[in-house]
Amino acid sequence: MYLINQENYKKIEALIHPSCMSLQLKTVVTNQNPGVIFANKEQATSAVVYHQGEGGFFFVGKPNQEFFNHVINNINSIHFNGKLKYFEFSFDSTEWQPVIESLKTMNTCEQFIYFSDHKTPLDEVILNDIQIIPISKNTLNYSNCEFVTEPILEWWNSLDDYFSENLGFVALDNNKIVGRCLLDGKTDTHMGIGIAVEESYRKKNIATALAIKMVNAIHQNNYSVYWECTDDNYGSQALTNKTNLVKKQAYRLYWKSL
Repeated sequence: MYLINQENYKKIEALIHPSCMSLQLKTVVTNQNPGVIFANKEQATSAVVYHQGEGGFFFVGKPNQEFFNHVINNINSIHFNGKLKYFEFSFDSTEWQPVIESLKTMNTCEQFIYFSDHKTPLDEVILNDIQIIPISKNTLNYSNCEFVTEPILEWWNSLDDYFSENLGFVALDNNKIVGRCLLDGKTDTHMGIGIAVEESYRKKNIATALAIKMVNAIHQNNYSVYWECTDDNYGSQALTNKTNLVKKQAYRLYWKSL
């Protein structure tokens, strides 16, 4: 297993299957979001890409049982000092699945990818007691700002990197942040969305208000929306309907305890 130097990440892009739509995978390979890449050999034919924010691994390139086994048995001790509690992964194409025999014993679910196909502005949701405002450096002055800064630092290299994108929204209740909609990453054509609302504020239409604000802003920037959720995340799937997103791809996500 070879650790790829960051300046060589771009070379791994050629290994990604053309059918793969994963924004998270591409943002690591292009050095936008933090992560690490290991290959099967110096002149890589297979690789595994770790996305720090997602906390998951993507196998790309030529399906390789030996490389897969070596990664899953050793990467926790080699790179994570034994801190990983579970190994969550997917593949860049279905060509891997017949090759990896151990998949049949692992937990699995389906992951959905949604895009926005048209850019007609959505009607915004007005909330009586909650204010929706754009994210900026001033966000750090509000109570519960770690609800925003912690995920940013998981998904981005620094707060300044994120703020330079000038995109994202928070929900405020009396100057306390109770919801967020963040830019997870972007390609040349798509911007990814990540939404969360404090538990005691859920089912109050805050997520819908944040999502619509973000979708409209992304379209105003001449990008399309990228959205992911699992097959059992019915709340997220409902939001895709409210924001006119269209399911474009489904792939298998696997995980096992370490």
